[in-house]
Amino acid sequence: MLKDLGLVGVWLSAEGLEPAQFDEERASAFLAARRRAGYRQVPGQRAMVPLVTYLREAGVVPAQNLALSPLGELLGQYREWMVGERGRAPMTVFVRRFLTDYARNPVNVLLLVVVPVVFIVVVAGSLADFAELLGGTGSAVQTVTAG
Repeated sequence: MLKDLGLVGVWLSAEGLEPAQFDEERASAFLAARRRAGYRQVPGQRAMVPLVTYLREAGVVPAQNLALSPLGELLGQYREWMVGERGRAPMTVFVRRFLTDYARNPVNVLLLVVVPVVFIVVVAGSLADFAELLGGTGSAVQTVTAG
């Protein structure tokens, strides 16, 4: 994302635009300009969504004037509360939003659950041995992994 941000900054300067003018429409124009310039590895439009979202949450780009669903309004209020009241950095809220979007895909959820479980099952014996070396009995690891 940082590389894309740098490329967008150079493109905005070349076009005589301000950072606050970068939105989804300008992101499409940026990608089209990269393709016309002959670059072979140009990201798709979806790759620009996290960048535009982050720039909006950081206050660089004005918020969209779209009619939000009740869920969208609730998420917006939650984001404002997280940044304003809880003192969370906008990037923390951005990462949380990314993980929420990531978890909507059933394959991703499967990977988020299965990979850690398989890891624990595979290394359970080693964890128990390590616990015994540290002076513990290792029974807690064996109980958790049913080993």
